[in-house]
Amino acid sequence: MGSCDCLWLEQKNKNDDSLMTKKISLVMIGLNEYDGINLLKERINHQKKFLTEILYIDGGSTDGSSEIAKSMGWRIIIQSKDNSGALNAIKLGVEEALGDFVIFFSPDNNCIPEKIEEVTKKINEGWDFVKVSRYYGNAKSYDDNLITGFGNKLFNFLIKIFYGFKTSDALGIYYGVNKKLFKTLKINFKNTAINTELMIKSKIFDIKCIDIEGDELKRVGGESKRPIILHGINETLTILKFIPLKFTKKL
Repeated sequence: MGSCDCLWLEQKNKNDDSLMTKKISLVMIGLNEYDGINLLKERINHQKKFLTEILYIDGGSTDGSSEIAKSMGWRIIIQSKDNSGALNAIKLGVEEALGDFVIFFSPDNNCIPEKIEEVTKKINEGWDFVKVSRYYGNAKSYDDNLITGFGNKLFNFLIKIFYGFKTSDALGIYYGVNKKLFKTLKINFKNTAINTELMIKSKIFDIKCIDIEGDELKRVGGESKRPIILHGINETLTILKFIPLKFTKKL
């Protein structure tokens, strides 16, 4: 283990807590996702028995997203105008979640709700980072296009070349993670490639990570506003940025 203020991990290794039931929050982030929420709401609520809470962070929807989420008994946080955007929503989810672990879930039909049970099971087995991968095992994406599919393969390849570990889904956003990792690994909440940063640092510092297979279905309602080319550049820069950390293991 490198120098990363990981005392909690050292203590964790001394105590076998793998059989304990962890506190886990499902964190959904959305902006005008009424159609997706309406389609998935019952299936999401069916997973409540595995969770401490369901937290919905709304970016200021005008289509009734937060109202339908509230009607399902979910805890709602509405982002203010000066704290808007997906990255601020991730930060809010980490800070406000009642659980010690968070599962990030997109309510646009890309993520399959039934995988929540499997993620919580792996967390309770002792894994600190559980990714639902679109390209692990027999899983596939029905939403990727030629550009995003190629980009994911390219970033998988670069990570393997520069860091020596294989990942099946570098760009995957559906995962469960120990909240403490964001602080311990000094994750930058302003980095649009935040998920890649978290994964790379977790691997460097030997965090217990595992992939499970899970299809990505076609998006329902709304539309993605992520600039593909700009995001691809930042993913590449993030992959290159932490190469020295592989050798120094000092944050």
